[in-house]
Amino acid sequence: MILILILDVVVIHAQWSTDPWKSTIISNTGINQSNQILANLVGGSILVAWSKDNSNGYDIYAQGVDRNGVALWKINGVEVCVLKSNNVPSAVIPDTIEGAFIFWSDTRTGVSDIYMQRLDKYGLPHFVKNGIPVFDSAAHRDYLRAIPDGAGGTMIVWQEYTRTLRTIRAQHLNADGRVLWAQSSVIAVRDVLSQAAVTGMVDDGSGGLIVCWREAVPNRYHKFYAQRIDSIGRIRWDSSSVTVSNLDVGIVEGTNEFQLVEMAKDETYGAYFAFQEVRKGRRRIYLQHVDSSGTITLGNYGRLISDTNLLCTLTDVVANGRGQVFLSWWFQPNAVDSKIQSVLQLFGKDGSGLWPEPVILPPVSTATSYVRYVSDDSGGVIAFWLQVQDGQAKVYSQRFNSDGSRRWEEEGRFFAAIQQNPLYFFFLPQIISDGSHGAVMAYVDVPGSQKKELRIQHINEDGVLGVPKNSPPPPVDSDSTESPIVGIRSISPNPSTGILDLEFVVPVRGTVTVTVYNAIGEVVAVPFQEFVQRDIATTISIDLSAQSSGAFFCRLTGPYINESKMFIVQH
Repeated sequence: MILILILDVVVIHAQWSTDPWKSTIISNTGINQSNQILANLVGGSILVAWSKDNSNGYDIYAQGVDRNGVALWKINGVEVCVLKSNNVPSAVIPDTIEGAFIFWSDTRTGVSDIYMQRLDKYGLPHFVKNGIPVFDSAAHRDYLRAIPDGAGGTMIVWQEYTRTLRTIRAQHLNADGRVLWAQSSVIAVRDVLSQAAVTGMVDDGSGGLIVCWREAVPNRYHKFYAQRIDSIGRIRWDSSSVTVSNLDVGIVEGTNEFQLVEMAKDETYGAYFAFQEVRKGRRRIYLQHVDSSGTITLGNYGRLISDTNLLCTLTDVVANGRGQVFLSWWFQPNAVDSKIQSVLQLFGKDGSGLWPEPVILPPVSTATSYVRYVSDDSGGVIAFWLQVQDGQAKVYSQRFNSDGSRRWEEEGRFFAAIQQNPLYFFFLPQIISDGSHGAVMAYVDVPGSQKKELRIQHINEDGVLGVPKNSPPPPVDSDSTESPIVGIRSISPNPSTGILDLEFVVPVRGTVTVTVYNAIGEVVAVPFQEFVQRDIATTISIDLSAQSSGAFFCRLTGPYINESKMFIVQH
């Protein structure tokens, strides 16, 4: 039985898939998996955190994925928090040494509070099992938002509750997870009836943050507020905050629809805000900008972007890194046709569209129900949308330049097939930039077996699946017609008493990692992680004399190499 389990381990630890029908599996336990979060780590790896159903709520797991798409840690992820409680990851923040902090709220003490765990680059926990509270004093805290401070620390915002009040607070944590401000910054204190709720948070570009929240009294009014806090916890705008927009009523008669709000930084210590009003049969989308001093620049209610009595929904707001913002929404062109169109436009700080006409995505003849964007880190964006044709759901992708022109084919690139039924019920993907003008998506699929799988897929800046841009194909030796013998050449002696030698050859020069797993897939040693030349035999010594007797697996990973072999330790 042990050998069968280990063989599964080897299969799952695959590289990026180049096949849109077979993306890389992160976890396939068969249990409902959701709420996935992605984060880029120092060194080029990615961390995926997600929640998994238990009998009483959710557990949190995480997996590291290197730049070649190889899962680095225990099969189906390492445990972050596995209490019988409602645990859902709220944020993943990279540290400075290739690991990350994971934050969440749970009710282990009877009321919700905020907890964290730190994982190193091997997936090993820094704090005790199931994490530690962020704060020494207990309180009812929830709805955490967090962003990195650029130096391995974290800026966090949360909501704190008493019987009569909702307080929105902020705090700065250092690279060790310790609080830096003697007193948490108080952003807003509201009566519990206001239903105050944080809707967004971005860094201000100078070590601080800008946060947005909504206050809503049903059938009376909706207000969006914003506040800026600097790096030492001082309130930078008017103490009563900035009113981004004040919209009365805002509810379609006979329904329970509320406004949506998204935000993005403007690169000059201010922020953009986009929101949707649904009122008396009309659906309107607005754009607002607040500058570094806290002054709204697009009027009391913002700039009207779209106004229709048909279906219309704001879908995304993405900064382009040049002080402008991409805004996307979908709409129903007419009352007869049930199909919808998704559009994209680039806006400046004066609220004007910078392209002559919005870009329509996907083509007019295609129906879509999902679209998301991510910055390409060079002034453009990469779009992802879901198309359903003949009962088959597929994700397509397109890259747009800052002038609105397409980089890839008109119809986009086929990115991933979604097998689940009913279609896309669990899909809910998360997307991040890969740091090299491409993107990575994590999503949940349910194949015909109904076994829920957390999957991940990569597309590079040229629209190629599964190949990092700066990892060229293995070079060919023009003087030889033979392929070099690459991979793990030998493990000797085997069986051994715990001291053994490993010899290997790689096809492409680069940084290579040797990882040793025990019979249940746990990492027991990482004896080698260095830059090596191609076609040259490298021999390393491995000392497992402190390990118990049993079966072990040695995994060799690097550019265009991913191989595992079993060996035996007998004392």
